[in-house]
Amino acid sequence: MTATQRAVVDDLGNINVHGRSALEIVWKVKDADGNFLNISASDLFVEIATKLRIALTAGEDNYSRKLTLTRAQIATLPLNQPLDYALHDETPSSPATIWSGLVTAYGFRTAPSGAAAVDPGVSSWTGATVTVLQAESVPTVVVTYMGATGYGVPTGGTSGQYLRKNSSTEFDWGFDTITSADVSGLDAQLAALQTAIDARVQMNLLNSAAFWNKANADTGDIWDLTIGDSTGNDASEWVRAGKVAYYCAQFPTYTVKYRTFSLSTGWAAYSTIQTGTGSNTIWVDNASVGGTSPSSYMGAVELLIFNDEVQYDNIDISLGQNLATAPVVSVKTVVELFTAFVGRIRHLQPAAGIFLLLPSTDRTSAGATQKSKNAVAGLTRVAALLGCGLIDVYNAYLAAGNADSLYSDPPTDLLHPSVAGTAKYTAAWEASHGDPGTALQTGPGVWTSPYDTPRPLLLDNADFSIWPDGQTGPTGWTFTNCTPSKDSAKAGLGKYALKLTNAGAAAKISRSLTAILGEIRGRTINVAATLWIPAGFDKTLTGRLFISNAAGTISEASLAFVAGWAEGYWIEQMLTISVPADAADLSAGVYAGPSGSGDVGEELWIKSIRVSYGLLPAPVMDPTQPDAIIVDASGLESAVSLPLRAAMNADGTAAVAGAGQFGVALTGGPPPTAQYLLGENAQGNTKTDVAWWELVVPSDYRSGQDLALATNVEVVIGSGVMGSSTLTVWALEKTTAGALGSNLISSNTSPIGTTNLFTYSQDFTNGVYSNSNITVTGGQTDPFGGSDASKLETTTTAATAFSQTKAVTGTDAIGSVYVKKGSGTGDLGRFILRNATTATNLVGITLDYDTGAFPYSPGTTGATVESVGGFWRVSLTAGITSGDSVQFYIGAAGSSTAAGQFIYAYGAQLQAGSVLGPYVATTSVAVTGGAAAAYNFTIDGTDLVAGDVLLIGVQAAIVETGAANPIYGRINSVQVS
Repeated sequence: MTATQRAVVDDLGNINVHGRSALEIVWKVKDADGNFLNISASDLFVEIATKLRIALTAGEDNYSRKLTLTRAQIATLPLNQPLDYALHDETPSSPATIWSGLVTAYGFRTAPSGAAAVDPGVSSWTGATVTVLQAESVPTVVVTYMGATGYGVPTGGTSGQYLRKNSSTEFDWGFDTITSADVSGLDAQLAALQTAIDARVQMNLLNSAAFWNKANADTGDIWDLTIGDSTGNDASEWVRAGKVAYYCAQFPTYTVKYRTFSLSTGWAAYSTIQTGTGSNTIWVDNASVGGTSPSSYMGAVELLIFNDEVQYDNIDISLGQNLATAPVVSVKTVVELFTAFVGRIRHLQPAAGIFLLLPSTDRTSAGATQKSKNAVAGLTRVAALLGCGLIDVYNAYLAAGNADSLYSDPPTDLLHPSVAGTAKYTAAWEASHGDPGTALQTGPGVWTSPYDTPRPLLLDNADFSIWPDGQTGPTGWTFTNCTPSKDSAKAGLGKYALKLTNAGAAAKISRSLTAILGEIRGRTINVAATLWIPAGFDKTLTGRLFISNAAGTISEASLAFVAGWAEGYWIEQMLTISVPADAADLSAGVYAGPSGSGDVGEELWIKSIRVSYGLLPAPVMDPTQPDAIIVDASGLESAVSLPLRAAMNADGTAAVAGAGQFGVALTGGPPPTAQYLLGENAQGNTKTDVAWWELVVPSDYRSGQDLALATNVEVVIGSGVMGSSTLTVWALEKTTAGALGSNLISSNTSPIGTTNLFTYSQDFTNGVYSNSNITVTGGQTDPFGGSDASKLETTTTAATAFSQTKAVTGTDAIGSVYVKKGSGTGDLGRFILRNATTATNLVGITLDYDTGAFPYSPGTTGATVESVGGFWRVSLTAGITSGDSVQFYIGAAGSSTAAGQFIYAYGAQLQAGSVLGPYVATTSVAVTGGAAAAYNFTIDGTDLVAGDVLLIGVQAAIVETGAANPIYGRINSVQVS
């Protein structure tokens, strides 16, 4: 306001006339959030007492209206009296009083003290702006008093310059150009930012080195993998439309092939996008699936992705869009989830460069937008922790204002990229991966995963290996509403996995941290676990890690899994916490069941639970590999620490390689080339020779700890006829020179030479099965994490039967199959072993799928039911006359059954003999030899110390019932861990 000696409207809403001839006021209205309202179409009136009612005229824009008061109108008001004063909106659809208060009109004959007199006149008024805040409380009128007229803005300057005060002298102003030095601390901040940018560029170069070194040298095929969500699964989106197109343009000599992925069936067939002029190929694998996050690709799905032993050169991970928005996923949870997931991939693919994509802003809701911010912050942290590159789509979108044009269908879809958005994704990918030219770095060759980097554990017995005979569970661990047991079937080549059988609500395994509280208070620790969650579990709690105290004031838990994800194979989970300095008690562990009790009887497997300092999990070996192997006899003698000392005949004389005796075969090559360690040809004999190794217990052995002995053996039948075969192992301690102690392996025998006379043991749709009223659907999850099980469902209400029949040479027969509950606990639960030759039912049971109970009918003995991978392995055995045909009924044996009943079945097997052997898969031909299988034994370490010498013996006793024809026993490997 020029020529104003006093505020026209003060902060009480008082109008100061001061002798002016007219008053003009601009009104603006804000809502409760501080946003200006569009009032251009509103019928607005100002009313002062009952004296004046004046309509507001149009303002300069849609957000302002103008009030003009003439001197004559003001003169109608009584002076020096508080009067009612209001702004009304009388628009018919929403009549309301926007603001009301009191106003006093003052008259002055002379100017206020200290103010210069001003002659009345219209030009004396330039107007004022009155801002009214519309709220539930009394609104506030906000007016800025600009003071008396003084010096204006100096003339001169150029576009973009700023006004600077040059000295302490009043009005010593001038235009100048600002520099970073003019802003306190800016230079230091810019330097830190540049350092961060340089570090990111360097890390991107290191992660792209493997790809570009191979590409520029044109030395072989290149493998590229994307694991992502629906922002990259469509052919119009960045992987196919951007990355693949870039490869085609950049590498005309390369053939470029592309394939997509399904979470249930795995990889589709490759399509050829470009046929290059050279001999090499770029294989682009796009495992992007809508609705996914890291846990979608854990468990059995991991096996589908990495199923052909490909070592990738480049891996891009784009999984930030489907994280939780209600409540919004935290940065901490993002770091935990992706550290476990990406660390696992680093472990599986140590030669690959890995890039994490910072996702574009999800604008579908306020929570979604915050989720995007948290995902970017967390992923940036993970990249720094694990040494990954970054694809910065987030800031590319931000720089473009997150415009609607970047999204596929605004305002309906403000997540997926449009053509313009895809261009942003592609440009960000190229910026991180593009040819670096002379800046190319030499990569590390092999990247190190946190799961491969040793770091100390804060608690012992992380792998549950301290578990004395007769003790109900491993030492140091507590079990709530679940029963622990050892399960060697999930142990790989190690000793065993911990199996937890759910017995009630919120089942869990836990460990007190009280003993180490003094060390961990005020520090960050993490809990990491290796888990196997079967399919179909309620995952609201199951498989979640926790850290908590008794009072409940500390309660941290890892992210809950979505149903159907992270199951059917080993996964990694981790959880971090900054331990409060005053923490009085803490415990950590894993939930083994849901909050309710509906999953009683179901099982969860745990390989280890590790507690360590920092944000990175302590390492663990791949569960498919043995624990720290201290001896390995599966290679040449000169390359291992367990030398072959002798191969002895039954009478103790040394065996000589030849017909009917031991031979060594280490010629290498993939199976079935002779890659076994030892082979013995029975040639019509009963062979009981033993292969012996000497083991010196290493210096890092922990006294008293049991050792695991794992050996892989098989029986290969040429033209011979196998009677029976038994594996026997020894671990004899050398107590004095020339003297041997007792065998430290108490249960040291196992039948070998498993056969499977049934054909198409996993294909229940095949006509080899006799099928009455059963509809078979393949591709179901099997007990070992694959998809080779079948759904067997009654088609109508009618007599129902399902079986296979084969002749058996031997005096006993045993049929077995893996089955799982489907529609109900007693549905399709009938199993019978029948002698088809004599038309006699030998033994039968009815299985309760919930409890595993199996009442007999007929018979009283000969059945076993074992829990394996969420299935029951049912076996029935009985005596027969050699050569009889044996029929094994699975689920139903001819009784009328209601329509719609179903179960899941896998691995039908028929063997000669009375001892159930390992399952052997078949197709069109029965397996009549003993397939290679791992057999696990425990060496009692009670009295062992480092430096002790053990003799390890392995005997495959082979009986041939025919003439002197080839039948071989093979020892493929021996490992002690």
